[in-house]
Amino acid sequence: MHEQEKAFLEFYQGIWELNYYTSAMTYEPCPFRRRSFQQYIQRVSYKLPTLFNEAFSNQVQECNTSRSTKATQVVIPRQELSKYNGKNGFSAYVAINGIVYDVTNNPSWINASHFGLLAGKDLTQEYNSCHTGQSLLGRLSIVGKIE
Repeated sequence: MHEQEKAFLEFYQGIWELNYYTSAMTYEPCPFRRRSFQQYIQRVSYKLPTLFNEAFSNQVQECNTSRSTKATQVVIPRQELSKYNGKNGFSAYVAINGIVYDVTNNPSWINASHFGLLAGKDLTQEYNSCHTGQSLLGRLSIVGKIE
């Protein structure tokens, strides 16, 4: 059996076990058995993200690649980026490492501002000095690339 198929089956088995033990815990009168169910649920829950990544890694990579490829075909000049500052009806965009991201509805960017940084700018240096090694950009929508 292929490794990804094995991970896929383990992932769905984990989901099934979570459902089963959650239901069993609800109707179990013995507090000791409820506690053991709860501990088992925690162990299974801990493994699920890893199993999900192993089972669906190809699909996630394809999705991210196609999303990134389509969006980076749009080129936004630097002068045009400055008007996307979240004011006068414009969305809030920021450029980081050559990619333009939409931060309009991101809760960290209230009023197109994030810890004193304003949207409509290339914030590569600021981002890299503060968030190096963190994968925060995957949560933002890609608009295009900066010219």
